Amino acid sequence: MGVSKQIENIHGPVIHNLPDSVSFLEDVNNNILLHTLNVTDAEGDNITCALNPNNVLFDVQVIPPSYNDYGIYLKGGTTLDYDTTPSYTLTVQCSDLRRNDTGVFTINLIRNSAPVIHNLPDSVSFLEDVNNNILLHTLNVTDSEGDNITCVLNPKSLLFDIQVIPLTYNDYGIYLKGGTTLDYDTTPSYLLTVQCSDLRRNDIGVFTINLIRNTPPVFNSLPTNTNISEEVITKTFLHLLNITDVDVNDTISCVLTAHTDTFSLEKLPPTLDYYGVFLKAGIILNSDVTPSYALVIECGDHRRNVTDVLTVDIINPNMAPSISNLPMSCEIPETLTTMSLLYTISVTDPTNDTVICNDTSSSAIFYLQPGIEPFANTNISSKGTVGQIIYTVLGTDPENDHLLFSLASTNGNEPFQINPLTGAVSLSRPIQTETVPGYELQINITDGMNVVGPKILSVRITDVNCIPTIVNLPSTINVLEGITVGTTIFQPLIQDLDSSDVHILSVSYIPEDGDIYFHVNDTSRQVSTVAEIDYETISPKTFLLMISVQDSLTESNENLTINIVNVNEPLHFSKKYYAIDAYENTAGFVLQDPIYQYSDDDGDTVQFSMNCGSNTGKLDIDSVTGLVSYSSDHDIDIVGTPEHLQCDVNITDNEFTDNAFLNITIHDDNDNSPTFYHREYTFLVQRSASDGSFVGQVEASDKDIGPYGTFFYHVKQDNLNASIFVVSDNGTIKLNNTLNDYPEGSVITFKIFCVDTGGKQDRTLVKILIPITTKVPSVVVVQSKIFYYTFFKHASNMAWLQEEMKYNIADF
Repeated sequence: MGVSKQIENIHGPVIHNLPDSVSFLEDVNNNILLHTLNVTDAEGDNITCALNPNNVLFDVQVIPPSYNDYGIYLKGGTTLDYDTTPSYTLTVQCSDLRRNDTGVFTINLIRNSAPVIHNLPDSVSFLEDVNNNILLHTLNVTDSEGDNITCVLNPKSLLFDIQVIPLTYNDYGIYLKGGTTLDYDTTPSYLLTVQCSDLRRNDIGVFTINLIRNTPPVFNSLPTNTNISEEVITKTFLHLLNITDVDVNDTISCVLTAHTDTFSLEKLPPTLDYYGVFLKAGIILNSDVTPSYALVIECGDHRRNVTDVLTVDIINPNMAPSISNLPMSCEIPETLTTMSLLYTISVTDPTNDTVICNDTSSSAIFYLQPGIEPFANTNISSKGTVGQIIYTVLGTDPENDHLLFSLASTNGNEPFQINPLTGAVSLSRPIQTETVPGYELQINITDGMNVVGPKILSVRITDVNCIPTIVNLPSTINVLEGITVGTTIFQPLIQDLDSSDVHILSVSYIPEDGDIYFHVNDTSRQVSTVAEIDYETISPKTFLLMISVQDSLTESNENLTINIVNVNEPLHFSKKYYAIDAYENTAGFVLQDPIYQYSDDDGDTVQFSMNCGSNTGKLDIDSVTGLVSYSSDHDIDIVGTPEHLQCDVNITDNEFTDNAFLNITIHDDNDNSPTFYHREYTFLVQRSASDGSFVGQVEASDKDIGPYGTFFYHVKQDNLNASIFVVSDNGTIKLNNTLNDYPEGSVITFKIFCVDTGGKQDRTLVKILIPITTKVPSVVVVQSKIFYYTFFKHASNMAWLQEEMKYNIADF
């Protein structure tokens, strides 16, 4: 006889690099290799690998060009969504046609971050008259993944729009549409909601537009009165209308709304920029019937109108005064430097009306002064002494009566006096600091019965001291905080017609502590800073410097106002490194407050953001408080879920930015209970089994990893049956006593619990069947008939079957 030997394949293929995981952005949608499988077979059999079950998004394919290795691929053209499915668990099965090995590959999606609008909310103000297409605000929008961003108004607006800014074609701007009509009285402001999206998520911000109301024109020459003789019958100019508008670009139009049959309002040639009020030609005026007319004039720009009144009084005819000694000419020496009377004009009026004369030449050298013709002129030096006689007035009387002299001045507070008996005019006080160049002294003489005068004595003071002045004060300047100590911030400019005078600068401060920060140097005549200036600590924010300049005789004072201007200072973290501990939890759960330590001297509103590298998207940070929360359920029992995250935390005030480092350790929580594989177990045990005999084994599992994944078994001791059995740590049940007290066919029930280290538990029911071991013949002859014992006629089998049926029904 020959001997044959069968050789069996006893080894299956082995997947060496599973379980494993990978993370990538949810935006990926092309066909890419995610993981190369490392599979070997001891016998060198051909191996095939596939997903079990198949998946519509992922696949296992042979990797070209070798076609020997298998890889896990993302299928091209797929759409992934973190919010719907943040992770996928794929079961890979590799087989050599006889045996196989399986492994788990976990795919974790990284959530696409929404774009961020950095410079909203914000606002702009402009005149309601603007109606052309203009850029109002440039949006500063970024996306951490560099996705294409589109921005729109939501809801849309008929007046405003968001467009790509020309030439850049990357930045968006908020525009006023051209040809629009804005009206402050109807809608003084607009709130626009801006939405920027990267096709998945979006950010919104509010932009406020405040309209500035168009200011109506203002009458500068009305209301007023003018007059015209009732004898005038020709077209006559009455009044030049002076009206202005704050907006110089507005066109003002005016109309006369009353008495248009008598008067007219016309633009004046040649520029036609001004309006004049005229009496129309051929109009008969009668002051007895209509002594005056109230002309209502209405002017407006393209939006608003104003009205005011010009009153025209009708007067009776009057004879004009006449000048009897003009025209006339006179000559003066070119060396004349003092104020001198050149000529006296003689004017008479037939009706003895008061006559007013005006010099229409607008000369800066000559002037016309009403008064009495002076009878004498004299000069005195500013260095004259008190009591010095400058002139003696002579008077005579036909009756040789005793004469008394008196003196007054048109200037007031004259530094002269007259001896009432002799008529000697003398200096009454020092005039070295005098600034008035001369006085017109009115001299009267009386004999007790008649008064003659006044006669004018014109006194001119030579070499009058000129008061030094600071020509570029008063003024207001702004000084930025943080300016370098010693910086010159202002240079007073002194002007004095006395070129030989020596000047001294002095200063007083309001408040007095202004001298802590500023100094006026008398030598260099410069105002400079002498201490560090910090807007946040200095108080008040405005200083008044009263700067005085003096020569040997006089001084003048002017004010310099200094405003301290705030400068935005960089904010910074005073503590750079933070660490917190947290437990795994659900999406939205807020982790421990890191208690950031940072400073911002300006008290600006700050915003927080964070970057966790490859783990970006697993956490959210509140931009206002900086508190961190889970963006999705964080369960470290899932393979690939990180237990440690290292993140950069950024803080910004929209101008300056600083960052700190946050180390987060996430601990496992007891979020899963141990679970038995079956709710009920049934075992057959012979009544004759001895103490310590093996009964059966129960089995449970716990999805927790780490210490909470450890559990133990125990028998519930709530009935006598439980004391007969014991269960070990691996679920093995053994007899703790004999079964002699139980007859064959008995059913013993008790409960077994599995409890993990966190106190969570599960239980299962255990049934022990004691079979009937009585031997029964397989064939029985009754009344010459042969009967065979079937399976269901054997008592022990029926007892076992009855319990199994209960067990199976319970499972369903």
